[in-house]
Amino acid sequence: MQQMEDEEIEHFYEELEEVMQKRSIYAIIQGDFNAIVGGKESENEKYMGKVGKGIRNDCGAHLVAFTEANHLHVMNTIFQNEQCQ
Repeated sequence: MQQMEDEEIEHFYEELEEVMQKRSIYAIIQGDFNAIVGGKESENEKYMGKVGKGIRNDCGAHLVAFTEANHLHVMNTIFQNEQCQ
């Protein structure tokens, strides 16, 4: 069962990557992604903010890798709010 979910996630990101190849000035991708990204885990993560909630899960790691590869910012890790304290 987990392997099927992993294949579906990989397929989703492949399709999203194809969409990202289309030329545009701005790109906003939003959704749940079942991802917990937490905050920045290393200095190599240029598009992650320092604040976040929780410990990064597998879906979060996948999302962070995608955003880093495509130079997209994970906006809810940039601004601290009351719930993340």
